[in-house]
Amino acid sequence: MYPKKVVLLWGPGDEETIQYIKEKKLPNIFIIPSLNIRELSSILNFASILVSNDNGVRHIAQALSVKTIGLFGPTNEKAWMKQDKNNIALTSPASCRPYDKTRCRDNFCLKDISADSVAKKIDELLL
Repeated sequence: MYPKKVVLLWGPGDEETIQYIKEKKLPNIFIIPSLNIRELSSILNFASILVSNDNGVRHIAQALSVKTIGLFGPTNEKAWMKQDKNNIALTSPASCRPYDKTRCRDNFCLKDISADSVAKKIDELLL
């Protein structure tokens, strides 16, 4: 069971990915332009769920009681996310994580989180 509409929020450095998605012309995908924090919070307030890496947007969504799925690579989900029935952290089994750095040279720990595992958690949270 998936939401009827998917809203993509993005930031600096995501331009190439957003362009790729735009070119696919996928139905019910809405790409939001750059927002200030007040506009961002307003959009998040209407969300059913947010899937995001470990960043400020996820923290704002969680503060607004929006269900969240946090994708954690090198950062420590135990230190940076309150986990409960509405807020789930997904990680990879990489032996090097978590090492509490905001950047990783290879980022294979994020790449190891499959789209299927994210979709499964979305289903669980939206039921």
